[in-house]
Formats: sequence, C-alpha cells, structure tokens
Amino acid sequence: MPWLLALFVFAGPFWREKPAGEWTDIQLSQFFVESPWAKMATATGKGSLSAPVAVYIASAGPVELAERERERRVALRRKQANDPLA
Repeated sequence: MPWLLALFVFAGPFWREKPAGEWTDIQLSQFFVESPWAKMATATGKGSLSAPVAVYIASAGPVELAERERERRVALRRKQANDPLA
C-alpha cells in the first residue's frame, strides 16, 4: 500500500500526464489558474481593492490546446442546450 501513496506523491501534473481532451472539467478550470503558464494577479496602487484575476500566457502551446478544448466543450454544451436530442 505505501507504493500507492508514492504513486500519488510522485505523479506528475495532469497536464503532463494526459491530453487536454481527457481532462475533467475541474482539471481544465484548474489549468487556467494553477499551471506554470497561469498566475493570479491583483491590481496594485493606492486604494486598490480589486479581486485577483487569473492571467495566463495565451501563446504557450499547452494553453492553446486547453483553450481549444474549453471552446469545444462550451460549443457542445450550447448545442445540447438548444437540441437535447443531439
């Protein structure tokens, strides 16, 4: 059983282990805030009270693939909402 724990501890991030099409919706969302290409940013300055926003390097290959997958899923959901039998 310790080998199972080691598997989880030493497993690479999901974006290295499988293509974007195999990610769950949660993983896809996490990618845009937790991957090496994404960072949380906040406005700075006097009196700035804005909430942090996720920013990412849109030209990075993995980000482009993730964006295409996100767009594919959104289009599929829209199609299903408009035609439940599709």
